[in-house]
Amino acid sequence: MFETDLLAWLQNSRFIENGEVSMRDHLANLVILKEQLAEIDCPLSDASFASYIRTSLSLAPSFKPLLTTLTMNAHITKEPVSSQDLIWHINEEANNAAIENSINQHHEAMIAAHAKAKGESKDTKKKSNSKGKSKDKHHCSNCGRNGHTNDQCFEEGGGMAGKAPDWWVKKHKGKGKGMAKSANAAENEDKNDDNYAFLTYISIDAPNDTTNENVALAVTSGHSHEAHAASPTAGIIIDCGA
Repeated sequence: MFETDLLAWLQNSRFIENGEVSMRDHLANLVILKEQLAEIDCPLSDASFASYIRTSLSLAPSFKPLLTTLTMNAHITKEPVSSQDLIWHINEEANNAAIENSINQHHEAMIAAHAKAKGESKDTKKKSNSKGKSKDKHHCSNCGRNGHTNDQCFEEGGGMAGKAPDWWVKKHKGKGKGMAKSANAAENEDKNDDNYAFLTYISIDAPNDTTNENVALAVTSGHSHEAHAASPTAGIIIDCGA
């Protein structure tokens, strides 16, 4: 009964790719079953054991090319592949596959990390551009500049006129709408300070006085002395400009 059980285990043993049991352990278990059969006087021939090994890989398609190559070589050389050589080739193929899989996983991790970093960089750039665009949307119709609104403008006519910090005043000294307006206003005031005397002779008829011509002078305020100089005897009407 024990012999039948061992043979059943050997016949039904299958390697599952990406399973919990590694290829090395799987093959080692097959070797143990063979040795147990030998201990109870039921030894297996090397060719039979090699056949059991091939059958155990029926659910591992990635090893099919290797088994096909070994079979073709055996057919060409007329020498069968021993179970020991078969185990060595299978273990080598499994090791190479594991190394390749590890490299692929490492590359995938690097690609994923690079893509993530690139995505974060793009998001940061978009946010930065969005902030810049958002700032440019603020336009002041008072001074014509971008970056602030009318109620934040330090120029004359703005909501913060007369409240500018010292650094702003120094930076914009002689510049800007307010400065230009102040200069123009000062120039106009200087022009307005100029006062011109206008002398108007107004004839006053006096029938009893034939010697002196009776006239009245109309003069702007501040220039009465000029009017007296023109006619000391004439009466003066002062136009104060009111």
